[in-house]
Amino acid sequence: MVIQLKSNPDPALITTLVTPENLLALLRKSLEGSGLFGARFRECAGRSLLITRQRFNQRLPLWMSRLQAKKLMTATAKYTDFPVLLETWRTCLNDEFDLDALSRMLGELQSGEISWTFVNTTTPSPFASNITFDQINRYMYADDTPERRQPSALDEDLIRSAIHDESLRPKLLPETVDEFLAKRQRTAKGYQPQTEEEWLEWLKERVLIPESEFVDAFEHVHVARLTLGGRSWVTHRELLSGLIQSGFCHDAEVSGPVPEVDDPRTAEQYAMEILSFYGPLSEDHIKTLLPSVPDGLLEDREQLIYGALLKNDDTELYCDTENFEALLRFQRARQRPEVTARPVTELPVFLMAWQGFARTLDDQTMIEVLEQLRGYAAPVSTWLDDLLAARFTEFADYHLDQAFTQQQLNWLGVASEQITIGYPEDLELMHVLKEPAELATYFADPNARYGFFQIADLTDEGLVAFSERWWQSVWRGELSADSLAPIRQGQARKFSLSEPARTTHRASHRERRRARSLAQGWSGNWSLNTVAEDVPDALTELEDNKERARLLLDRYGFVCRELANREGGTMRWRNLFKALRIMELSGEVVTGYFFSELSGPQFITPRALHHFQQNNTPNDYLWMSALDPASPCGMSLPWEALPQRRAQNYLAFYKGELALIVENSGKRLTFLLPADHPELDGLCALLVHLARRLKRLNVETINGQPARQSPYLEPLGRVLTCSRDHKQVYLHAK
Repeated sequence: MVIQLKSNPDPALITTLVTPENLLALLRKSLEGSGLFGARFRECAGRSLLITRQRFNQRLPLWMSRLQAKKLMTATAKYTDFPVLLETWRTCLNDEFDLDALSRMLGELQSGEISWTFVNTTTPSPFASNITFDQINRYMYADDTPERRQPSALDEDLIRSAIHDESLRPKLLPETVDEFLAKRQRTAKGYQPQTEEEWLEWLKERVLIPESEFVDAFEHVHVARLTLGGRSWVTHRELLSGLIQSGFCHDAEVSGPVPEVDDPRTAEQYAMEILSFYGPLSEDHIKTLLPSVPDGLLEDREQLIYGALLKNDDTELYCDTENFEALLRFQRARQRPEVTARPVTELPVFLMAWQGFARTLDDQTMIEVLEQLRGYAAPVSTWLDDLLAARFTEFADYHLDQAFTQQQLNWLGVASEQITIGYPEDLELMHVLKEPAELATYFADPNARYGFFQIADLTDEGLVAFSERWWQSVWRGELSADSLAPIRQGQARKFSLSEPARTTHRASHRERRRARSLAQGWSGNWSLNTVAEDVPDALTELEDNKERARLLLDRYGFVCRELANREGGTMRWRNLFKALRIMELSGEVVTGYFFSELSGPQFITPRALHHFQQNNTPNDYLWMSALDPASPCGMSLPWEALPQRRAQNYLAFYKGELALIVENSGKRLTFLLPADHPELDGLCALLVHLARRLKRLNVETINGQPARQSPYLEPLGRVLTCSRDHKQVYLHAK
């Protein structure tokens, strides 16, 4: 037993604090607020299927299961006989603790059978020395400690959290509320809906908007107006039936037809959804804002915070609980020091530092890099040859294969000869398969894995033609294998097979089998990818988009329109913007203007913001493919030196400045440092990498001039073997 105290109490007093008589009462008072109880509750809830997953075969991240368990425990604490809480108590008291032995030991300590000695030391004992780290660890790492530390309704004494305690509750600054509402209601610059479709979706979210707030009102078949007592609102026509049938707008006059759309929401739920788009409001304002105030709405202290909520203002106001929590986080974020936008030419420096270029290669750093790259779509050659080689100077193919297997990663085709690598749940976010695979009929068990020849034997096509169909199915994301071996084979053979030896119809089965064995196939165990069962509902789609946004935030640290649209597919800005707005209001990301020449708003994580403010010094020599996620290419930047975003183009940097551009696999070289610069040798590490991979570089021009007469041949000759003819220069690795 270890007790950490600030004062120096009497040791004899400490030994009498816990006795056999008060042991259970003390456990009842404190156990539910511990990380142990939270962890056991999460396990019990999982066994009871109360922590759900989107699909039965989809891994739920630990942080998400913890979050769900915390919310479940908070929501069910008011019930006096909730089974999972009772099971958690049973698990802790019977399975985890030996209460009989503890009671016996406490009794012996109380009676004097167990003696004790007080020792005062200047340094902690080996046992106590861990306390210092435990104190740090408590704040450094998240654990299973529930959001609430008070006993549940199984006990008669409940203590409200600080957010409901007016004496503990912080006050909001009016300017914080104004900025929050501008973003929550999408009136801030860059937040407004841009298209008619976005406006209609926004109208559905708002449920009812006072006509005075709908400044960009437009006539549309789905836009309806309600009038009641001289007040007017705008809503989506599909919501009319539910609003009227719930009694929320029972007496309102409606313009146009009322389509029959089933909506189970109650009047109170409609009212709370409307209030969720506002900050603190007075009772009179609420009565004006809503067509009617459902009975008991303003007395609901779980959904509404009540009191003097604004700084230097004693007016009693109501505020949606979740909005108030978001406003507190938003206010804290606003109070962070302001940052000065950097020129966009410093973007690669930030991204290279964030993504860990020039790291020491080991198992942990490999995992960290793959975590950042997961879900990134790039040509096969870029993934296999360039992305990791740019980050680790000692990288070899087997490092990726080993990590791929150990981390149970998957790969997925996303376009012709393009793949992405990640965990299964990541790949489902990247590519939604809507139709069954063209080759699905050949897979007897859609959940099993088969070899290439096992499927090829079931067709009447030649291997060459069938292989072409096979890879087309792969690039559509319909098939994938359990290793990178077939991808490497495909890269070497240009994803095509040579025609096998011909056999006559009269050839024996043994001869045909031998001919087939001599043909080149594709290794690996192949399986069908899962087809999306149905269109996700709006809430599921929002959560999926949050996960997609988190993927980009892991990769870049910050997200803007140009980065998201460059990723393309499900990562496009129009898909993620709503999720990012909600993440901002919850405090998960911060908005600002961090790089000039990029459009706003730009969203950044708190950790990346700290990294941004550090202004880390880059390594001397770094290089990357133009298709690397850290590359500034393909973002329509006003940076004339940048090459096109193609697999054959590369960039090299010296001390964070662009210093070498390689185009068309080395045919055109552009040095931005003079030929006599002493650091050119280190800069040519990129060319050494390309010469080893391509066997030879055929250089036609250097800085726009014929390569044969270039002054850069001398420094190139120090790190590469150079030869020339009457047309071009050839570079080989030494």
